[in-house]
Amino acid sequence: MDSLSPLDVGAVIAEKYELRKLLGRGGMGEVWQARHQTLGEDVAIKVLSLPASEAGLRSEALRRFRFEAQTSAQLARKSRHIAQVTDYGESQGHTYLVMELLTGESLEDRLQRTRRVPRDETAEIVVQIARALSVAHNEGVLHRDLKPGNVFLTADEDLNLVTKLLDFGIARSTRPRPANDKHTTTQRGIILGTPSYMSPEHARGLPVDARCDVWALSVLAYELLSGTLPFEAPTLEDTFLRICTFDATPIRAYVDVSPAVEAFFIKAFSKLIDARFQTALELALHLGRALEATPP
Repeated sequence: MDSLSPLDVGAVIAEKYELRKLLGRGGMGEVWQARHQTLGEDVAIKVLSLPASEAGLRSEALRRFRFEAQTSAQLARKSRHIAQVTDYGESQGHTYLVMELLTGESLEDRLQRTRRVPRDETAEIVVQIARALSVAHNEGVLHRDLKPGNVFLTADEDLNLVTKLLDFGIARSTRPRPANDKHTTTQRGIILGTPSYMSPEHARGLPVDARCDVWALSVLAYELLSGTLPFEAPTLEDTFLRICTFDATPIRAYVDVSPAVEAFFIKAFSKLIDARFQTALELALHLGRALEATPP
């Protein structure tokens, strides 16, 4: 099928999900608010829309999309801090996955609105993301694209903050593959992710482990507290150069913090991978302690 039926308000996916509102659009598909016609439940539905004429791209995108659906569904059963995926399938040439519909705002929107996040809230956001990453890492999954746009802030029934980790679209499994599995999640030499949040190893195109996500969480913590990035540069090449060879801009250049917070980020951004925090939970614990030592 070279042409796909257009998606519009009122369209029905898989004979049950009625599209109500477009939430976002990307190069390979769209995210909609939809309603299950039988259950009356509102959901978010992510639809992959690539024509069959893009055979190579479509095959790779379908494989990643399926992996995202399977991984997210598996991990969400073990952590409330990972968005739930409840359905997956194909309808009229559109491959889709169905997620819980979250109420609130992305961390990216929050930063655009307030620029910075208070210290106590930063500590809570970081520890909740760390819990999600810990579950993923224990299951052999690397997220590889942790950034504000992939974190959502919502609340529980008691109005307590609940942070959700989204989008395992470029995640990778570290588990051994069956002998007859010819696919790799990432082709050798291709770097996937968001440059400003990449570790030095990731930026160099070297093999990465769970510590690439720990580095990204350090960048996120720095950004929440300071309102800027630790390795900001005007071009992609300069960003990679700064990450790989230069020290992060001291956070005290942007915000008044204690020596403990300064020391935290010096350790977090060490060029020596074994000198950094080794797990997400270790990082969150030390950040919380450092922030407690910072006067109001």
